[in-house]
Amino acid sequence: MIGATVMRLAALLMTVLALDFGLAHAGPPLVGTATTATGQAVITGQVVEAVDINHNIAMVTLTKPGVYSLNTTGLKAPLLVKAGNLFSYSETGTGTDNIDPITDQIINQIYQAQGTSPTLQFASLTPLQITPAQLSSAIAQVNLTYQQPFTDFKIKPGFNFFTTKYNFSSTYDKFLTQTTFGGFGTQTNTASLTFGGVSFSSSLKAIPLTTGSVAWWGTHTANGDSNSSYYAMFPPGSGAQSSYNAMGTFFKNYLATLKHEGKLLDSINLLRFYPTSGYWNDGKDVNTETAFQATFLRNVSVSSFSLGAITSFEPDVPDSGHNVIGLDFTISKTISGLKVIDLKSDYFVCDTAGSQCLFYGNQWAAKVDLKATWELDSFSSTPVPALGRIKIRGSAPTGTINSIVASDLDNLFFNNSTLGSDPPKTVQLKPFHTGPLVPFVLDEWSLSHAALPPAINYNDTISIDLHLIPPSMQSFDSYAFGYTNETAKIISPSLTSSHTLADLNLGKPLKVSWALPLSYPLTEIRLKGMACGSTQTQEFESKPIKLNSTSATITFPKTVNGESTIGASLNLSFQGPRGQRSNVLYGVSTCF
Repeated sequence: MIGATVMRLAALLMTVLALDFGLAHAGPPLVGTATTATGQAVITGQVVEAVDINHNIAMVTLTKPGVYSLNTTGLKAPLLVKAGNLFSYSETGTGTDNIDPITDQIINQIYQAQGTSPTLQFASLTPLQITPAQLSSAIAQVNLTYQQPFTDFKIKPGFNFFTTKYNFSSTYDKFLTQTTFGGFGTQTNTASLTFGGVSFSSSLKAIPLTTGSVAWWGTHTANGDSNSSYYAMFPPGSGAQSSYNAMGTFFKNYLATLKHEGKLLDSINLLRFYPTSGYWNDGKDVNTETAFQATFLRNVSVSSFSLGAITSFEPDVPDSGHNVIGLDFTISKTISGLKVIDLKSDYFVCDTAGSQCLFYGNQWAAKVDLKATWELDSFSSTPVPALGRIKIRGSAPTGTINSIVASDLDNLFFNNSTLGSDPPKTVQLKPFHTGPLVPFVLDEWSLSHAALPPAINYNDTISIDLHLIPPSMQSFDSYAFGYTNETAKIISPSLTSSHTLADLNLGKPLKVSWALPLSYPLTEIRLKGMACGSTQTQEFESKPIKLNSTSATITFPKTVNGESTIGASLNLSFQGPRGQRSNVLYGVSTCF
């Protein structure tokens, strides 16, 4: 008995030695950069280890600081990889796999959301396998969380922390060494750093109840503060993985259709991407939705779609042969010559075989937006303070909704408050590129609370009740996921000017200049204007503005439908990736 045990230990030792010193059959190695918790290179003599799903282990001793090459022959991918107390993950068992504080955060959040930890799984005889879908969802969450410092450090969007090669003089390594990370191996991971006059802090908290993670981040600057949050889900199992894989095929085919049709796009070209029954989104059926999409997409050039974080997963919905997956994705497009990357979110229904996904819609009878804005209104040379405003807007196809009521748990903003009924809005749709415009009427509601601060409490969920026609009700919870109190800083025209029409240079291009916000990265800059005569108004907008621009021109008309312009205003607005919104309204007199 003892002899057999000794023989097994000897065999295991020979296997480890063979993998360590390359004595086994040579295969493509697993290589990468390995750092400590402070981003410094793991020193020579330290060990990098990898364990496969059958608890087979390989290890190598570093002969060069921070660089490893591990022979993984005999191991079955995927592999959980370890250097010191930091973890990483290799889906293939070969190629590049870095080990640093960010890879550790990602792997830790996935495991913590399943009620375990990387340390426990490394020691387990039956370690939990992380699926590519879980990994992609967590990577997308972390990329968005660190978007602002990544922009400052010139780290490309969509950076893959695991497979992108980097060295100890790269911009990514500079980010790691200047950041203080915490919470290793616990449910909450933290990070903080200061760059370019910005103090940044973040946390990622795993939520086992939903198998997901909530990211929160905030900034402090001399000009103001901003904060935001983001949720990602890490659903286990083959069902979520097959749906995620099928979404890649879906967007490939969808993009091919958009590129093929171009400006000739018709709503009928999009019908194959929607189910023949069961689609419902913000009260719009499939024919209405495809008309909306064709009207918009016909005028833009879409270059790519990229899958992002999973936001929900419902197996066996709407029947046993399908799953519904909520998914964020980015769309890269060109509008009027300006390249734009937008973060979108939608729901998709996929068959359980993973062969097809279609748009599913959110199944709600109305669209409701909850946004917070930091706004400065200037209509005279007297300086005025900026004001925070939280606003709910609702819209639905006419005749769908009787009323909308909102409440938040703390009663800070809304307490069984009924949204006011706004005038109906008519949208001119063009389902066919050669066809006529088709009016579509939306009923609209809105309600504002101009009392920020207090700051938004992200745990203070706002419940929204949709009272339908005929009588019934839909109820859901929402929250404002981003907020800033940094004022949009307009330089010219000056807020202390005389505020006369002469300041707006009627009939000629007016150059408007500004300073970019510090407390959040930008996803949009817009410059809009409004002019009014005695009875008529006219709205207009500048050409699309690049995100690094600090000026643009806009032309205010001398007349509005034959009436002399007697009042006008311009609105400069900035928007961040997760709800941060600042705008300044510069006015000359008031329109009505």
